[in-house]
Amino acid sequence: MRRPYKWLPTCLWLIASAMAAYSADLPSAEVLASGVCTPDRTVNLGRARQVRDVIRGNSQSTEELLQLRSGLRYAVAICTAVINPAESAFLAGLYIDIGDAFFSQRRYDEAAASYNDANTLFLRFPYPNVGWLQALRGESLAELLQGSKVDAERTSADQVAMARAWVKDKKFPVQELLYALRFQTDLCQKSGNEACSMSSKKEEIDIRETTHR
Repeated sequence: MRRPYKWLPTCLWLIASAMAAYSADLPSAEVLASGVCTPDRTVNLGRARQVRDVIRGNSQSTEELLQLRSGLRYAVAICTAVINPAESAFLAGLYIDIGDAFFSQRRYDEAAASYNDANTLFLRFPYPNVGWLQALRGESLAELLQGSKVDAERTSADQVAMARAWVKDKKFPVQELLYALRFQTDLCQKSGNEACSMSSKKEEIDIRETTHR
């Protein structure tokens, strides 16, 4: 009769211990995102890209998204004084990605908060940016789906006013203003505000007629 492999339990225990140690060394979602700001207060864009890939590449739970946003908020707060315009826009994009993920989970309150975080970053360097309009549109839809029609229409109006000003200053293509107006038309229809919907639709038509003359 064969003797049992006495070393087998020990081997399995060693493997399990090694795997546990490896798992313990993996950063949590919050630690991962907080590392976007290094200890010497510089922005780690490599870590920021890693956070972006995590958000976009996997289906994150609500808790993981909350951790990612918490860590990112910490990083932004610590590195606020050194964040440049390009870094600010990239980090705002992470908040938009988190907002989109919350939106897909129908967590409209958390989505709106995340889009608002993006808006706050864009406000630090108020240059024309399609991402900024995207954040406002996401926030507007999230507000509408929470039943906050007045807030939703106000936020939608903000993205139109912004696009209009950028086009007027010749810093933005007119197509972006047309898209902003189309968004406002649809949102006002959904909120039941016919006057708002008709007004934005008329402006869109007028611009199209003017640009095709």
